[in-house]
Amino acid sequence: MTVASGFAGTSEDIAAGLPTLSVVIPTRNESGNIAELLARLSAVSIGTGIELIFVDDSDDNTTATIERGRRGCPHDIVVHHRQVGGRRPVASGSR
Repeated sequence: MTVASGFAGTSEDIAAGLPTLSVVIPTRNESGNIAELLARLSAVSIGTGIELIFVDDSDDNTTATIERGRRGCPHDIVVHHRQVGGRRPVASGSR
């Protein structure tokens, strides 16, 4: 699946190998949904690539599930694990 095929980033971004798209994904106790999410996102390609930034506010094994799924995902994955609650995970992931 190709999404927004006309959007490929600037030539400077491509030369630097920067991802075309960064997606911030706040999670809280989502270990049962991570494998399906990563499988679906793995089928998406855009420009120079996608960076998935998980901001995990879980007290289950969501972080471990993300780490296991990292091996089969073609995208760069960053995981921030913090107990912040509310809307703060999204703001935390954008820093």
